[in-house]
Amino acid sequence: MPESKAYRKTCQGVLQKCAVSLTQISIPKSGPTLRCSRNQKDDSEPSTPSSNLLFLTNLRPKRTGLQFVVYVSPKGLVAHGPRIKASNKYGEKVSEGDWFTITIEDQPQVIGDSAGLKRCDVHMAKKWVQFNKDKLLKIWEDDVDVFDADLQQV
Repeated sequence: MPESKAYRKTCQGVLQKCAVSLTQISIPKSGPTLRCSRNQKDDSEPSTPSSNLLFLTNLRPKRTGLQFVVYVSPKGLVAHGPRIKASNKYGEKVSEGDWFTITIEDQPQVIGDSAGLKRCDVHMAKKWVQFNKDKLLKIWEDDVDVFDADLQQV
């Protein structure tokens, strides 16, 4: 995977999530090392970054104006269309699997379980995607770093 400015910043960023259940992250000078629980008998043997790795950067409520954390990332090697993830719990604390997906398009669609949030807050998240659609697509295409995208609050 070619290293870009966004990739480097995301590796150093606040959230990294393996496509399988991530149990530990360490980032030595030689690059990221992941410990994933699926198909791994010995937790002391780390896996290496591969196509099943997804880097997400979390945006906290004070940055988005929403009452929950939103995750954005470049598309990397994924096969699906542009999307973000959002926590299905209020506040800044999230746990593995506590999110749903919102597509980045003119009429954003919710994919997954957003039942932990009020319907009006899910609607606000979709509005946030609409307000920031062009910038989110640039992040998705890795044309701009998430921290340089100047995303707007709702």
